[in-house]
Amino acid sequence: MKTFIFPVHALSYEKMIEKAEEGLMPNFKKLMENGSYGTSKSVFSTASAVDYVSLLTGCTPASHGIDDFQTNTVQGSIFGRDPEEYGMRRVPPENLDNTRLYTSNDVEVPWVWEVMDKHKSVQLGIFSPATYPAPDLPKDGIWVSGYWNKPQLLKNNERASNNENVRSELLEEYENYPITPSLAIPPSYPENCSTELEYLERKLEVDIEMSEKIQEARFEIFKKEDWDIFLTEEFFCDNIQHLLWPRSKENPFHSSTDEKIREKDLLGQFYRHIDEVLGMYMEELSEDTNIVVISAHGQEESNTEDGMHEQFEKLFEYGIWKGPKKWYFKKEKPSYCPPSRAEHNKNGAYIVSGPDFAENGVSRPISCMDFTPLMLEIYDYEKPEHLDGMVPKHLLK
Repeated sequence: MKTFIFPVHALSYEKMIEKAEEGLMPNFKKLMENGSYGTSKSVFSTASAVDYVSLLTGCTPASHGIDDFQTNTVQGSIFGRDPEEYGMRRVPPENLDNTRLYTSNDVEVPWVWEVMDKHKSVQLGIFSPATYPAPDLPKDGIWVSGYWNKPQLLKNNERASNNENVRSELLEEYENYPITPSLAIPPSYPENCSTELEYLERKLEVDIEMSEKIQEARFEIFKKEDWDIFLTEEFFCDNIQHLLWPRSKENPFHSSTDEKIREKDLLGQFYRHIDEVLGMYMEELSEDTNIVVISAHGQEESNTEDGMHEQFEKLFEYGIWKGPKKWYFKKEKPSYCPPSRAEHNKNGAYIVSGPDFAENGVSRPISCMDFTPLMLEIYDYEKPEHLDGMVPKHLLK
């Protein structure tokens, strides 16, 4: 029995339903009609680096040890989360030299694929520094990291993959395959755009182009490898929603650009792309394959002016971002990108469909950390004592 897993970074339950009903996501809708779907709740925070580790270990941050993108962050967190509120264990550093990205060596519990030692897993890309360096997996399982600081490109970093043949095959398909898509800024990135809308449309085009190249390279691995579990993340949904979620007229920061984004349905164009990626894989899957679509957190409309401006300014201020202090939309402040129109929230989404799953339609929410016990249940593994998540039995036949 095989399981195909498609994590979509920051997939919004609200937008998934909306765009499926509009006819932009026929593959998603097919799975929803033949399975169960609902809200996937993040754990404690809405930081991708934390919630993805919870998803793939079945544990809270207190158990798995990853509480942000980096350790010992100044003032608790660059994203404004309060360690006391979320039970995090961070100790503020005495100086910035104590700050570093988390790595896979900091994860204090086994990954789900390490527990499932009788099955071969292939995991290609998860947006957390805790996925680097790539760990060894049972049954010659394959792991390609989805986040690292420097170097950004897979061709410059052997430790981002635990399989040199797979690494070479990915590079054969896409020479500039990025480890961290959001930080690997390609030469074709928009510069000197005359309007915000022009920048956003070009940004959408560039992100879809890079997403296609990444997924086409992974698709070759998908076809060549003999796997039991295959996971490929769609990263760019998070980036695109930050910039292209149209703010409502009631929002104090609503602008004419928001109206143009809505008129052109720029966000819908990207959701259609996500559906096409999923469809590419579904065409190759047999009917007896389980399919899981999931996000570790969601997004919602932002009612602040700062958004990404504020976030990146803190990265620079605290010395965590080491890249050039330069962004690509030149308006009033050349060092800034356009404002974030959406911010993270706890309401991600999930869809499960296949021989092991019930056809419930709309179903009860689950926690993202329930994914690991769900996989262990499907493949008949005993549940380790360290798990914090629970098996969502209402999703099973």
